[in-house]
Amino acid sequence: MAGLGVASTQILPSVSKLPYVKVAAAADVRQEALAKFRKEYGAEVYTNFDEMCESPNIDFVYVATPNELHARHVIAAAERGKHAIVEKPMALTLEECEAMNAAAEKNGTKLLCGHTHSFDPPIRKIRAIVQSGELGSLRMIHSWNYNEFMYRPRMKHELATSRGVVLNQGPHQVDVARLIGGGMVRSLRATTGIWDSARPHEGSYVCYLEFENGVPATLVYSGYGFFDTAELFWWVGEGGQKSEKENQRDHELTGRRIVERADALRWAEGRRVQPRLARRAASAVFRFHAREL
Repeated sequence: MAGLGVASTQILPSVSKLPYVKVAAAADVRQEALAKFRKEYGAEVYTNFDEMCESPNIDFVYVATPNELHARHVIAAAERGKHAIVEKPMALTLEECEAMNAAAEKNGTKLLCGHTHSFDPPIRKIRAIVQSGELGSLRMIHSWNYNEFMYRPRMKHELATSRGVVLNQGPHQVDVARLIGGGMVRSLRATTGIWDSARPHEGSYVCYLEFENGVPATLVYSGYGFFDTAELFWWVGEGGQKSEKENQRDHELTGRRIVERADALRWAEGRRVQPRLARRAASAVFRFHAREL
């Protein structure tokens, strides 16, 4: 693992449970992060990335270092015969991306850019339906995403090097659209927006691209938090889990139902209904109100 920042805390717990993967080492410049990693995984630790790649116990490296280091670290890994998975964005310039590809090809190593939503089962199912032609030819693709990305705890340096949402979130939408569209893009036009002077980095974009077969796609993203598109599909997060907002809504709904049931019991008791019948009446009123909610 190269880099023990936020990304590593999301990756390592899951990867370490895979029967075909062994967490063998980590590199970071912070001693406290390395000490915590060694305690949790009992693996090698390094303060120098190149030295870690020299270890014979490593087959591939997950590069989750700062964006501006992605290219250098992937190339260094390839030169030492190590496969690499690199966090998005792949790099900061097209020239760096081409150099990374060239290094992998020259040294016979594998290079994967992750994490990729094109591996998500729903996205792959959509691609299969498109390929089958059972619903006819693909005519257009639209991907809209609104959330509070620009107001999440993020370092200004990270937002600057990733151009805000452009290189942070854009890769996901492009990845999904490319898989569903199933071809190369022949034209592209886009615009970005910086709408909050307190966060002087790109917080939105609108992109129009067209595949070689003429299928158009729009990719829209706003990270300014005035609306969350997760609301349109029951607050289910991108990993299939309920979002914090949905959990909060569940608590609020449960509280309202408890109040409704108590009110129903008081209503039944006020009419001197027998206890057993009072509970039945309360349950009936409760179910009625639950349907309304």
